[in-house]
This record gives sequence, structure tokens and C-alpha cells, in this order.
Amino acid sequence: MPWLLSCVIALGALAHGGAAVAQTAQLPDFTYQGRLAQNGQPANGAYDFVFTLYDADTAGNVVGTPQSETQFPVVDGLFTVSLAFPGVFSGNQLWLDVNVNGQSLSPRQAIATTPVAQYALSGNPGPAGPQGDPGPQGATGPQGDPGPQGATGPQGATGPQGATGPQGASGPPGPSLPPYQFSVDTTADANASYVGGLACPNGGLVIGGGIGQPTVNDLSLVLRESNPGSANAWRWIYSNTSAAAITVRLTLVCVPASAPSAAPGPAAPEPTITRLAEP
Repeated sequence: MPWLLSCVIALGALAHGGAAVAQTAQLPDFTYQGRLAQNGQPANGAYDFVFTLYDADTAGNVVGTPQSETQFPVVDGLFTVSLAFPGVFSGNQLWLDVNVNGQSLSPRQAIATTPVAQYALSGNPGPAGPQGDPGPQGATGPQGDPGPQGATGPQGATGPQGATGPQGASGPPGPSLPPYQFSVDTTADANASYVGGLACPNGGLVIGGGIGQPTVNDLSLVLRESNPGSANAWRWIYSNTSAAAITVRLTLVCVPASAPSAAPGPAAPEPTITRLAEP
């Protein structure tokens, strides 16, 4: 559906007298008068217009904000619309694109005389005035969020040597003599449990203990617990789970409290054996 558009562009502010133009700031409006033909005949009805300024007659960049007139009346092909593009006329050639019902009409209309007068009427810009005094200090704004953790700084220099601390308490004397071992046999009745204890003679220190059968291991001896009963004694809890009595051998490893003399070593200690009550 071919369209034909002819136009007259006039600056709306020129409707005032010459003296009024010289004394009053010019409005950014200008009047666009157009004649719209459709299929060779004057158009009649309501049409959607969009007016857009460009810096070139084809392609180019949009200048300012496009102006829309929705369902604008056209009578016998004629229409008149007031357009405003504040601050865009600076002495450069511009072109007006007219879009009717979504179709841009070609060619664009050159805007070069009356609207450019908006720039000339205001005169050439003068030099910038002096810097004004600073305004008062504004109120302090709210505290911002903490920034991210900074990188770890370099290692500082080593500080001076501190004073020597007080002498600590002396620790207990450690064993220094060779250990020796005792083994004592005792009888465990059938299906009976016992607490057995064996102490190092002459105040010696215990360092270990063991339990077993002197000849065979028939799996009837069950060890329940084995640990030091004191600094110089070992303690066992054990059971005979068989239907017959068995021989149990208790072994103790000690460190003598003092250096042995030329006399014979200490005799094997007697164990303390306590039978536990039947469950």
C-alpha cells in the first residue's frame, strides 16, 4: 500500500513577535505540517505516527527521543503536529523520519532552517564562569559492608630473646637397671574365674605382665583383663572355661629399684589369687 508524504516544517516559537523572541527563551517545539496520500488519493482517518530524528539521510544514529502520536487524525490528507526534541539542535544538519502505521516513509525530511534557529537565538556560548564556593558538608552516609580480607603481610622480624623461665620440677627417675622376669604357676579350677596379682620384689618397678599355660594351649584359658595394678604390681582377670582344672602361668617383668648385689637375686614372689564369685 504506497504512501506519499509532502511536508512543511515551521518553528512554533516564531508565532510570537520578534521582540518576544529576543527576550524569551525559545521553546524546543516546532510545527510539522504534512500532506499524506494513500494509493494516489488524500488519506482520511486516524493513523499512528512516529517521528524520529537522525544525523544522516539514510542509516545514521537516532538523535533525541522519538515522538509518537497514536491515532492522530488526518483530514483530506492534511495533518499538523507539534514536535519537541529538547537540546538536540546544535547547528548540525538533522533529518526527520516519519513512520505511518509501522512503515517508514522515504526519503527522510531535512531539518536545516527554522529548528536550527533554536541554537542561533541563544547566541554562542560564553566562557565558563568562576568556580562557585563549595557547598556545606553533607551528612555522613551509612557504614558500608566490610571489604574482603587483605593478603597476609610479610613475616615480622624476630623479637628479642625472652628471660629464662624458672627451673621446672624434677621428673621421676627413669629405669636404669636391666629388667628381670618371674613366672609363677597356679591352678585354675574348672569353670572358675579369678583375679590374680603379682608384685615385683624389693620395691622394683613393673614394666609388663603376661599369662598363659606352661605346656599346651587348649583354648580353655580366657583372659578378661590385664593391666598394671600399681607401680610395682600387675593384675589379671581370667577364666577357665573347661570342665577340668588347668595350670595357669603368670609372668611378671620388673626393673630393680637398686643395683643388684653379688648375693643371689630375689626369690620369685608369691602371687595373690582371688576366686571370683560364680555368676
